[in-house]
Amino acid sequence: MVEEVEIPGAICAAKIIHEALLRMGNEDEVRSITEKFVRECCLMSSLRHPHVVQFLGVCFLPSSRLPALVMEKLVVSLHELLETNPNIPLATKRSLLHDVARGLLYLHSHAPPIIHRDLTAKNVLLNSAMVAKLADLGVARIVDIRPGQLAASLTQAPGTIVYMPPETLEPDANYDTKLDIFSFGNLTLFTLTQEFPVLKAPTYLDRATRRRFARTEIERRVDYIQQIRDTLGQQHVLVSIVEHCLEDLPEYRPSTEEVIQQLDEARALIPDRYEGMTKLEVVQENKSLQLQLENLLVSVATYISVLLL
Repeated sequence: MVEEVEIPGAICAAKIIHEALLRMGNEDEVRSITEKFVRECCLMSSLRHPHVVQFLGVCFLPSSRLPALVMEKLVVSLHELLETNPNIPLATKRSLLHDVARGLLYLHSHAPPIIHRDLTAKNVLLNSAMVAKLADLGVARIVDIRPGQLAASLTQAPGTIVYMPPETLEPDANYDTKLDIFSFGNLTLFTLTQEFPVLKAPTYLDRATRRRFARTEIERRVDYIQQIRDTLGQQHVLVSIVEHCLEDLPEYRPSTEEVIQQLDEARALIPDRYEGMTKLEVVQENKSLQLQLENLLVSVATYISVLLL
């Protein structure tokens, strides 16, 4: 769980292992949870980049007997932004995706490379100036990958399943940094359409042969891609980014550098009418209104309960 904490001169975020997890798990599960937490702390302590959430240290909070990972506190997740603001300007979406890609490039350029493995809109956080940063590296892995080879014996489907590429679903999962590129394709779909990229039916029935065939990842998400085409045009570079990032075979997906280059090209294609957002005032206002509504509903439910008694 994540709590807001105050250190001298700053309000920060502290990520803590929930004690209930330790009480409910067996010895092996507790060891696994603890090792994952320690691994994330060690990894975060070695990273410094404008588009990766800043690690500040580890401490013990009065409310917990377990250590806490202390990070900079950001305003909102990309998921919340997309859910609470229905008409985000295209320029803002492109800028946020560009920030994410730059953060990925930093991880992928690490020696040896770091695979995030759980790149989702919930794990991209924004500050008040609309700068996006990668967060939650709890399942990230440093993998020594030789050029032209995949890493071996890695966790099957390590992150959020709808963002995972086909190669992670195999019993003997072999993958490299192109896993994150596929996840970035799904993240781009969600960002551009503002509709969560749900998993479509994995197979379809061929009427001629009466046989079932596996759908490609592009086919699964064809409705969302068509939405982008209808809005931006068939040949728009953002459509190309999505299609290539979601290729079934990792070797056909672009590198992080190529994604950034295409996003730079997209900037020149966005008309002036798609003016970008520069601050998160709207998000904060919406969150405040949502909180007021939730409090009102709780009050109404309490009042009704009293009447029924």
